[in-house]
Amino acid sequence: MWPNDDARISELLDKAKYFERAEYPGTAEWLRHLAEILPKTQDVSKLGKEFDELERTFQHEFERRDTSRALLFRIIRTVFLASLSSASKQEKTLKLLPLFEEAAQNSQNIAPIIEAFAHYVPEGNLKMRYYGMCLQYLFNAEGVFDVATRIIYAMSLIAIDKAIPPDASTMTLESVRKGLDDLKVPADVLFEGWVNGRIRNSIAHSRFTYDDASKRMRFRDIATKRRPAYDKSFNIIDFSRICIQLDNPFHVVLNLLFIVRILQLVMNPDVEDAGKTSIFEKWKTSPLYDALDS
Repeated sequence: MWPNDDARISELLDKAKYFERAEYPGTAEWLRHLAEILPKTQDVSKLGKEFDELERTFQHEFERRDTSRALLFRIIRTVFLASLSSASKQEKTLKLLPLFEEAAQNSQNIAPIIEAFAHYVPEGNLKMRYYGMCLQYLFNAEGVFDVATRIIYAMSLIAIDKAIPPDASTMTLESVRKGLDDLKVPADVLFEGWVNGRIRNSIAHSRFTYDDASKRMRFRDIATKRRPAYDKSFNIIDFSRICIQLDNPFHVVLNLLFIVRILQLVMNPDVEDAGKTSIFEKWKTSPLYDALDS
């Protein structure tokens, strides 16, 4: 179909490995299908329809019939596509590249934690698994989630042709949330796993304790002039849900970025860098990527 089909196919299959490992089997299957039909198809509209099915499959696999996840996906997808809807907006969005790189780089610090605590899973050591998850939560909150919300806020401003604040890369989460609220973006669903910073504070200041009898972790945060003390306990299933909610904003941003790249590979006649190393090549070393080439 295109002059550099081989390079495009290679990258599509590369993305299929990522989505397979990230537990999106349907999305991965559509990628393999697109890689197979790309050199055989002369009808661009057919490729477009196949790509639409891939995107719908990813959306379905991410949402899992969860209304909160569905709303989160719609919010980020709308903002994402609107910020890329014209050449001038694309140029502004490209200036956010350092934030994308920062979040991707920082996320790599979570991988060693996962690896270090992995052997406690088959051992059935719930306590140590919980402590590992607390470290993951803290690293995610400080360096991934916070950066992801800044990206979403900045893209929201680009989408409606408003100026990005000069301090966008260092804005506090309170300022980001207020900014999103001012734009009528439903910030609550984006900040669902943040829990107003109370769990982050509890872990960062070592005010969390595991109870062997109840198998629950207690999180405490001191009172301030603006808010009361925080004291809540969660079993590992409920805390796991909170961890996933914290991770979801960057997870959706990253995967939508990949999907936009897939659209480019399938539909754009001019893709000079097909198959070449992207800024997210480092994700191949993540637990979310299965290095099947070895």
